Amino acid sequence: MSKRHIGFTLVFLIMLILLVYWLFPRQDQTKINGLQQTIDKLVSSKVYRLKIDSEDPNTYIASQMEICFKTGGKDSCYKDIANLFYYQFGLRVILDLFQKNENTVAVFARCHEVTHYLSRMEYQNSQNIAKVYDICTSVCHGGCYHGTIEQYMKDKNLPLGVADAQKIKSEIPKICGRLEDYKTPILFDECVHGIGHGAMFVTDGELPQALKICDNLTTQREIDSCYSGVFMENSSSSTSTDHPGKYVKKADPMYPCNSLEPKYLPLCYRYQSSYFAQITKNNWIETAKLCLAVPQAYQSGCFQTIGTNQVGFTQDMKQMIYDCSLMPTDEYRTICLQGIVISLAGRYRGESQKIIDLCNKVNDNFKSACFKQMGTSINSWSTNPNDIKSHCNLIQDQKYIKWCQQV
Repeated sequence: MSKRHIGFTLVFLIMLILLVYWLFPRQDQTKINGLQQTIDKLVSSKVYRLKIDSEDPNTYIASQMEICFKTGGKDSCYKDIANLFYYQFGLRVILDLFQKNENTVAVFARCHEVTHYLSRMEYQNSQNIAKVYDICTSVCHGGCYHGTIEQYMKDKNLPLGVADAQKIKSEIPKICGRLEDYKTPILFDECVHGIGHGAMFVTDGELPQALKICDNLTTQREIDSCYSGVFMENSSSSTSTDHPGKYVKKADPMYPCNSLEPKYLPLCYRYQSSYFAQITKNNWIETAKLCLAVPQAYQSGCFQTIGTNQVGFTQDMKQMIYDCSLMPTDEYRTICLQGIVISLAGRYRGESQKIIDLCNKVNDNFKSACFKQMGTSINSWSTNPNDIKSHCNLIQDQKYIKWCQQV
């Protein structure tokens, strides 16, 4: 090759390299500029603000969450402050701040919504579920895991239509991989549960279509976890608190469960309990009456959700126990208390002392069920039996330890 040809080749390669460097930063810059415009608009509204340089970030986070808490999250408030938080801190720092401020009511009650939006933004930047999951934690009931899958499904253009049926059948089982690929069972369940949330996200809340997306998963465990995400999103939307699910009717509280195929009913009636709580304004006696109106085969799931919902409404364990005492029978009081344990194990992964404190406070006739549920629930934290034993051994009474270890 002549020197002249070599020269032309080098010039061409240099120009190609410059073009690549020019194009990719421009793509990133477009995202940055878009977020900047969003932030400028939010700040100019005078409703929200950026953190002042000398301000404690904990105080700042609480102040912005309080804005949305007071308005019930109206007008996409939680989406707006998620943009503010992500712009200033990023996902990892915000999750840490939320964890530190769990005792702040405005944070505790509604940070789940914000983590959905935060992880959507993180996935848009990384385009990698595993990378986002490495940052995600169980804080705020694992909303970070759910939002990641929502954005993945949107970016992969996974709607449901006649022409897309084969694509859905092929792609949906691949999203979360295999249970064996995960460090802990609960992370796999969070991912598959997130598919349910994602299915509602990409179908714009069309519950029948979302359920059909779940039907493409492989095992019953996966399918049920996915259903739970769909019904949770419909009964108590994880992000749009000012936009209730399309498939609810105040005049017919049992809808949509009373219109679905039998295979959907166990999970539907379980999560419909959250809608019951909404329409009764968290009057647990009235909510329990609605659970008693559910077909008997599905009542246990309905009462369990009354228990799991307690952890989202209060941090006062005595209040949680009292609310469960309002259930109509000892059987349903027990199931309600077990629901609290399940929710504590999900929200405070690895923190068994909270469950122990709860079980120590319940009446003696409920202690056995409480500690046994503790053992079952913390089993999702690890596949190592010694880990379960170590958590159970934190209990003071030897009899209670044995109950806990009966997994």
